[in-house]
Amino acid sequence: MYKRIWAVLLVLATVAAACGDDDDAGGAGTPEGGDTSEEAADFDPNGVLRYGVSLSGQGVSGRLAPFASTSVCDVLVMAPIYDTLTHTNPLNGELEPGLADGWEVVDERTVELTLREGVTFHDGSPFDAEAVKAGLERNAAPDAAQTGSSLTAIDSIEAVDDLTVRINLSEPVAGSIPAILSGREGMIVAPSALETADTEPVGAGPFRLTEHQPGQQLTYEKNEDYWNADEVHLAGVELVESEAGPPTTNALLAGEIDMAQISPDLLGGLEGDPNIEIAEQPARSYYKLNWNLAEPPFDNLQFRQAINHAIDREAVLAAVFEGMGSVAWGPFPEDFYGYSPDVEGVYDYDPEEAQRLLEESGVDDPSFTAFVPPTPVFTRFAEVIQAQLAEVGIDVEYVQSTDIVQDYFTDKGQPATVILWPPRPDPVDTLRVQFTPGNFNNLGEYSNDELNGLVDQILATDDQDERQPLFQDGSQIVVDEALDLPVAYAPLLHAARSNVGGEVVQNENCQGVDFTKLQINAE
Repeated sequence: MYKRIWAVLLVLATVAAACGDDDDAGGAGTPEGGDTSEEAADFDPNGVLRYGVSLSGQGVSGRLAPFASTSVCDVLVMAPIYDTLTHTNPLNGELEPGLADGWEVVDERTVELTLREGVTFHDGSPFDAEAVKAGLERNAAPDAAQTGSSLTAIDSIEAVDDLTVRINLSEPVAGSIPAILSGREGMIVAPSALETADTEPVGAGPFRLTEHQPGQQLTYEKNEDYWNADEVHLAGVELVESEAGPPTTNALLAGEIDMAQISPDLLGGLEGDPNIEIAEQPARSYYKLNWNLAEPPFDNLQFRQAINHAIDREAVLAAVFEGMGSVAWGPFPEDFYGYSPDVEGVYDYDPEEAQRLLEESGVDDPSFTAFVPPTPVFTRFAEVIQAQLAEVGIDVEYVQSTDIVQDYFTDKGQPATVILWPPRPDPVDTLRVQFTPGNFNNLGEYSNDELNGLVDQILATDDQDERQPLFQDGSQIVVDEALDLPVAYAPLLHAARSNVGGEVVQNENCQGVDFTKLQINAE
């Protein structure tokens, strides 16, 4: 039978970011959660990890430049090449040094970054302030596919000296910038490759891309000049096309791949192999029903509250996620520093209360149509929600969509959709882009003066002590107003063959793992 490795590395939460206060998590190797130092001393220096992932379907876009990326899943492909200026710890959301080993929020409109000394790009050119300035300016350009929208507040960038970058902002949002730079926005392309990076990427990350077969495979080799190369134990990585679901399970069992992300429903297919280990890590992405607050019946508060009371979240976990994961009461998980315990149970499972609210809502036709992505997990999730709402008299029909961004967020083809909301580099964006006006994800232009003000205050500071009560108050408004239907935080799961050692550091959603923490064990 496979071995389950509980990857809740609470010890990592004690690692302080260098500036006060992507990606540490538990290990494949020990049930306690990952002290694999014994394995780390006995690794194959020529080991290449074959990682299975769908490269031809939904998810990875195939773009290789951060400013050309159109999907958060592209982080899996690009992080090995570029690294990022800062890192976000996936367990606690705290910022840690990356290619910048320090940063300072000088005031509400100014941020200064201090770069690591002696870093070079794969082409040998210096990773200095001028290069970072050019890279950030390209990522912030209006034609940048997605990074530009996160960096619109940048007014100018200065190379103060070789290792100091000053970012001047047109709005008082400096507190958000260091965290944003832990995402694609903080991936810096070498100046020599700014025109060609989408096909011939050059970064300063731990691996360099040596071959790209679109939709089939990407091959990387270790960058021996990486700033932390001594701690990188893989000689290379191969991202191999592997269709999600049973094909990935079969590839793991056959030894065709060494590792892959899996969903809970696939665990049963791995039970017969003692050479498979499962790493589990709490997720910060939550499954939910999203709705357009300007469209009936979702413009009715009591109707939205009725839906929230009608859902048995524990039953959803059992039916869809094999009982794994945790209940989502609000927009942030329990281990987030800004979590508010007051949101727990505001909408406990209470069908009678749901029916009472439904009657008081005055909604004549308690029914709606929603989009659902055509994957097994989303389909099962949608079916369970549909059945539970039917029990209180709310009828739901689903329309499949392979492009939720286009069909729901752009075209507004239906008033609701099932989605998985991933955390943003700066968690304030979970509040800002969903629930404040002028943002793409806020379809109905919902506006709440108190919430808007709280978001503005969060954006102005990076001090967690100052941010914490603001996040808590903002979360309470989102829950009290029933601005969405949060249901479940499903676990992050990776399956690996027993030849894989090190720490399994899982990134959110489809963004894979941190390959710098893994190794192929010596035979």
